Amino acid sequence: MHSKNVLRRLWATVAQRSDQLHLQLIPSMQELPDVLGDRLFVMGKPARYKWAILSCPCGCGERIDVCLMPSARPKWELTLRNGRVSLSPSIWVPRERCGSHFWIRQSQIVWCKNYEVSTGI
Repeated sequence: MHSKNVLRRLWATVAQRSDQLHLQLIPSMQELPDVLGDRLFVMGKPARYKWAILSCPCGCGERIDVCLMPSARPKWELTLRNGRVSLSPSIWVPRERCGSHFWIRQSQIVWCKNYEVSTGI
């Protein structure tokens, strides 16, 4: 019986994961919806984007806000090409939240090799 519960929880986590992000540009944080879904919201004006906001792709529901302002540290670089977005360096959510660690490359989530979806480590 225990193994069935573990499998159900693992399936629920995997079923909620999205490895494809859909880009949506917004002019201000007031345009941000309550439910983020599988979208990456980029706030600001072209060449002067301020924030990238997404729901954690592991399925935990954690909101991730990435500051894109040049003065911020660490400094992330956002690249838009042909409607696809890349973000560098990787995004690493602290272990006490969910522990996700991933890259965004051409609107795809690329999980770091040291991350296990089932354990969050």
